[in-house]
Amino acid sequence: MIVGREGRKRVVTAADAAAQALGLRPGLAATQAHALVPGLIVHDAAPAADAAALDDLALWALRRYAPIVMADPPDGLLIDASGSAHLFGGEERLLADLVERLRGAGVRGRAAMAPTYGAAHALARYGGWTTLVVAEGNASQAIADLPLAALRLSGGLVVGLQQMGFDRIGEVEAQPRAPLMLRFGPELSRRLDQVHGRVSEPVIAIEPPELIRVERRFAEPIGAAETIARYVEKLTVALCAVLENRGLGARRLDLLCQRVDNRIEAVRIGTAKPVRDTERLTRLLTDRIETIEPGLGIEFMALSAPVAEPLAYRPVASSLTDGAEPDVSGLIDTLANRVGAQRLDRLAAVESDVPERSVRKVAPLAAATDVRWPPDWPRPARLLKPPEPIDTIALFPDHPPSHFTRRGVRRRIRCADGPERGVITLTEQGRSSISLVRRTAMTAVDLTNPIFTDVDAARKHFEVIRWPEGAHCPFCGQSETVKELGGKSMGPGWYHCKECRKKFTAAVGTIYERSHIPMTKWLLATHLMCASKKGMSAHQLHRMLGLPYKTAWFMAHRIREGMRELQPSAPLVGEGKTVAVDETYVGGKERTSTPTSATA
Repeated sequence: MIVGREGRKRVVTAADAAAQALGLRPGLAATQAHALVPGLIVHDAAPAADAAALDDLALWALRRYAPIVMADPPDGLLIDASGSAHLFGGEERLLADLVERLRGAGVRGRAAMAPTYGAAHALARYGGWTTLVVAEGNASQAIADLPLAALRLSGGLVVGLQQMGFDRIGEVEAQPRAPLMLRFGPELSRRLDQVHGRVSEPVIAIEPPELIRVERRFAEPIGAAETIARYVEKLTVALCAVLENRGLGARRLDLLCQRVDNRIEAVRIGTAKPVRDTERLTRLLTDRIETIEPGLGIEFMALSAPVAEPLAYRPVASSLTDGAEPDVSGLIDTLANRVGAQRLDRLAAVESDVPERSVRKVAPLAAATDVRWPPDWPRPARLLKPPEPIDTIALFPDHPPSHFTRRGVRRRIRCADGPERGVITLTEQGRSSISLVRRTAMTAVDLTNPIFTDVDAARKHFEVIRWPEGAHCPFCGQSETVKELGGKSMGPGWYHCKECRKKFTAAVGTIYERSHIPMTKWLLATHLMCASKKGMSAHQLHRMLGLPYKTAWFMAHRIREGMRELQPSAPLVGEGKTVAVDETYVGGKERTSTPTSATA
């Protein structure tokens, strides 16, 4: 607990969570606190040191977050981030980064962003949220249920309003203004107007003593975009001259435009590395002119560099014949000021045999490392964050999936590669080492070919295989007298031979002849049985093709029959007989036993 003085009285100015749980709160008399909690640990308040620390915190926020920052004693900061939130990817990300960095430094805080300083002050201290962003037009509704102390009123004024039955801001806002001003004075009306944005609130921004700054005042207010751009260029030239004299380059620039109504429009840009190129900085600033609202006119402009670093000269080329080294920092600066620096990164290699762990994100212009990806592996591996569930369909456990469904959309896989496996090998010295082995690239194009889904495509594919030189009659062998039939009565795929006057299809004389099973099923079953390393049973065809088991058995029997040689060199067993590969023959021919004669 921290104890300070209010006049001649010693009161509690701050209490931690443990003290507040025991009933101690700021404003309580120190003697009463000692009476409530014996053995209380008390520290004397140091207002001067607290104010200095708050100013240091404001300078830190000025360099990192926004061009306009003001200390709000005793424990707050006012930050105008209207011209710099884009550098962090939005207002929500800016507040989250601010709170997270304060937590890392051991400071627990809350942050709120609202259209007015008064509304942001009230929501940050009395809203109860860690981070909160209130859109334009919703501030009145957001602060309506907050207590009267959130208006920054004096203590006596809050007590007087509570005695009249007012506890919330919305209750006071709904009352006629004249009676309240007559009884409580102009302070209540001024605070209400400030919190709702009806009256402007003066802001005295903090400035570091070493700040590099150039400014320009105008005899007449300016408001045209072309005029603003012209003076931005002049200010940039003057600022770069100062930076060159000091041997520095700007990492962050703040453009402040003070309007006639005393409102300040701010623009902040950042660079990936120290820069003092006039054209480049002017282009970055003029790209943000559209965010400036000149109002009735701008009478004062200032350009400062809150963050500047040493900038050393480097040769563009070693000789007249050498080309200049490519520099992408200009492109990075343009993208960062448009979409936010938090959304830009570069992938760097990490020493890991696991693909998803062999990559990490670094700054776009981070220094190169000695780690390189293996040239024979597909790197870097790009992963979804967070992972998303998918449903896959694979025809074999050893094959890649043929389809996958993500977010309700089914997609066909054209090609698959991998997977990679770690293999442990034993060296000559007896040490084990792990090396990566990638499976040979496998393609799933055959499984997703239209010949397996479209009957006409399957028929035409089989005709090309059966008749590579054109259709010919399987009965007489003629090809010149063959004519394709048409019409609905015959259907596609029928041919007529004028020589023997017979009708036929490409399936005549094959294992597909006189079968009512679609050609797509026949081709897919044939492909599966030929491509499977361990063979394919009828039960597996029945499960995968969705056919009855008897049909699958019939197809497997015919396909195996077509696989055998027409004139085998020698039978497997028996006299002129051949057995299927999935059968087993035990034993041999019966032998005639010869009786043994015995002599006495």
